[in-house]
Amino acid sequence: MPHPRVTQAQDVSPEHYPWGRLDWFVSGALGNSDKLTVGRCRIEPGKANPPHYHPNCDEVLHVLQGHIRHRL
Repeated sequence: MPHPRVTQAQDVSPEHYPWGRLDWFVSGALGNSDKLTVGRCRIEPGKANPPHYHPNCDEVLHVLQGHIRHRL
């Protein structure tokens, strides 16, 4: 189990995609969780994050503005 640690927003390296960007705060790659990813996602107007799945972790979605279509 990784050692708990807090990732600050100013310490995040954004991942840029054609549809927007992801800022990860919790993930296996960061070393602060084995089963959960938490991040901030910005999807540009008129764009979409393509369908995908996460077989090895849980994902939390919290929409601050706009609309989301999600499949389970």
